[in-house]
Formats: sequence, structure tokens, C-alpha cells
Amino acid sequence: MLGGVLKTISRIAVVAAAGLFISGFNSQITFAADFGGDCCADLEERVAELEATTVRKRSRKLSMTISGRVNYALIHWDDGGASDGTRDDDTIVSYPSSAPKLQFDGRARISQDWEAGYRFSIELLDNARGLNWGQFDRPTEAAIDELEAYWFIRNEQLGAISVGLRGQTYSGAAKVDVSGKTGIAGQVDPRLFGGGIRLRTTDGVLTDVRLGDAYMVDDGDDGAGERNGIRYDSPSFAGFILSADWVNDDDDFDVFGVRLTYAGQIGDFKIADAVAYFQEDGVKPTDVFTTETSGVLGSLGVMHVPTGLFVNAGGGETDYDVDQFFDDDNANFWYVTAGIQQNWFAVGPTTIFGQYYSSEDNDVDGASNSEYDAIYWGGGVTQNIAAASLDLYLAFRQYETDVLVNGLKTEDVQVFLAGGVINF
Repeated sequence: MLGGVLKTISRIAVVAAAGLFISGFNSQITFAADFGGDCCADLEERVAELEATTVRKRSRKLSMTISGRVNYALIHWDDGGASDGTRDDDTIVSYPSSAPKLQFDGRARISQDWEAGYRFSIELLDNARGLNWGQFDRPTEAAIDELEAYWFIRNEQLGAISVGLRGQTYSGAAKVDVSGKTGIAGQVDPRLFGGGIRLRTTDGVLTDVRLGDAYMVDDGDDGAGERNGIRYDSPSFAGFILSADWVNDDDDFDVFGVRLTYAGQIGDFKIADAVAYFQEDGVKPTDVFTTETSGVLGSLGVMHVPTGLFVNAGGGETDYDVDQFFDDDNANFWYVTAGIQQNWFAVGPTTIFGQYYSSEDNDVDGASNSEYDAIYWGGGVTQNIAAASLDLYLAFRQYETDVLVNGLKTEDVQVFLAGGVINF
């Protein structure tokens, strides 16, 4: 009958426009005319098939947002002059720093002051990630890896408790970016731009020491991963948020961390900062030696809004102790990033910056000096295209280390990037 035809058309429009079929759609339209027959049986069957394959939420009150990023770049590096028949430079297409990611966020309002929700995200991981690629590590078939998976409950006045797999509280505390747009090109961690590149001695011979091994400070990014635990985040008080977490990911260690974050504006100056402390205790019962690692780290960013001039600076110190017989020297690092951000081209802000990073008292297996310093310097530019949520970037970085292998110093390494990251 006509009512059936109109009902079918309505259901098709809902499915096509929203991609979701809301079960129990019972709108009834009664008409006097009845044309009889089942003229739309085939159409009804196909709509039912489509409904069966659409994504559905268990609860109508639980909202769901899908987001993510895709990041790829043309990467070139030069590790110094070769004398052993190997190539001393190469160019690849890969993703520096961070891999493509897909994220699902959901939340539901319980009452005026309470809500609950979840986050589930996955990342494309393989040996092409910035921490690993080098002369002998190239892009291969990628694996989908669980990045975060946790649920939370939050009160407007009391804060939020989350339980599951997520980033630790001290992650990124030393890497505040007040500009918000230095992005991939300006990420601080020295190991995420070609950490797998093998260092070459001054006589041109490749060693087994990787670039990522030459910067051994747990600096709050590579040092902190996504691990299973429980976390508390306070409400914002005058721009300040206090966070704390406890992690017991496996039988190797447990970790406690605490962090204080601030974001706000005072007059013409936008300010962002964070400070954190963490303590990691080795608890593996089969180890001969037990370890304890603790660290303090922080950063501050200030931008003069009218001119777009900004500076980010941070640092930290990590204390490595190996049972009662050893007391290793503290490894430490600091860096500064300075630049300007202006909307010169109308499509989105342009961010130009320079960067210097220094770490001290590093240690690495295979080096003939047990402690050494390592630095890098460089710069970059990021052009945001707001309409497409796209950041195009260019970056250069030169790594210089004091590592000695067989009594010979290692060569400097240069890395060049040209790429883009789109967020959706």
C-alpha cells in the first residue's frame, strides 16, 4: 500500500543520509487509499540487507566520534662518507614520528554532572616507523596495533577516572607546543626521525650503534608508552589540571606518575606549560638485578599573540639505579624551539621555527666510551590548510654525537623531510 511505499522511501533516506539505521522506527502514516499487492518486496529486502550491514550503537544516548590521521613524507638522510661498499645516503617514503591512526570516542550523559565514555584507537605499525627505519630497516607489510583502549567516568566537580590502555601521565610533559603547529616537523624526540640509522665512524665504516641508541634519555615521549593502568585527571582550576596514574603492565615493572598542566592567556601572551614526575620500579622476580628509574621533566611555551613570535623550552633528568651495587649517573636533556606563526596566505597559519636539543651522560652498548653527549639542531616550516585539516611540512635536522666505536668518533647524520599529515 502507499503507506508501505512511503515508509520504504523514508527508511532508504535515513540509511543513505546517516549511514545508521535506528531500529524500532515505527512512524505510522495511514491513508484511505490502498493500492494492494506487494510492489516493493524486492526493495524492502535490499533495504533490510543494508540495515544488517550498517554500524549500530548499542545505546542511542552514547555518542560516537570517529577521527584519525594519515601521515607520510619523503625522507632523505646522509650518514657520512662510506668506505665499506655500503651506501651513505638514501631516500624513502615513510611516516616519521607517528604512524597513521584511527580513533573512536564515545560518551553518554548520565546526569547533569556525570558522564561516562570510552576511547579505542588503533595505529599502523611496522618497521618503517620513525623510531626504526634506517639502512637495513625499510617499509614492509604493516600491522594494525591497538594504541589505546580505556573507559572513563567523569564528574564536573570531581574529575575523571579512566581504566585501561592509554598514554602515561608524564608522556609529552617536556614537549609543550604553544603554537600548536610545529607538529611532525618540530617534534622533539631525537629518535623519531630515523632512529634505526646506523652510525658510521670517521673512517667510513658502519657500526652496530643506531642513531636512536645515541639518545638514551627517557624524555617523556619515547620513554613513556601506552600501558595498562588506572588514571585520574582533575577538573580545570584556573587553567590548571592535575593528573596521576599507576601502571602495572606486566611482571617487569610498575610505574607511578604525576603531572601538573596549565594553559591560558595573560594579556597578549598565550602560555602553556607542564611539569611531571615518574618512578618506575623493576619487579620481575627472575632478574638477578632489580632496577629503579625515576625522572623529573617539564616544559614551557610562550607566544606573543599579536606578532606570532613564540618560544618552547623544556628538559628533564632521568635517574637510573641498578640494585644496591650500582648508582648510574643521571642522564639529562634540554631543548629550545623558537619561531613565528602568521596567517600570511589566508588558507591557514604558517609556522616557521628553529630548534636545538642537547642530552648528556648517555650510555649505549657497543660504544667504547660509557658516557657521552649528543645534540641535534635544525628547523622547519609547517603550512596549515584549514579547509582540509591538512598540514604540509618541510624539516631539516643534523645529529651530532660524541659516541666512540673502536676508538673512532662517529660521523654526523643529516635528515630531510617533506611531507604532510591530514587529520579527520
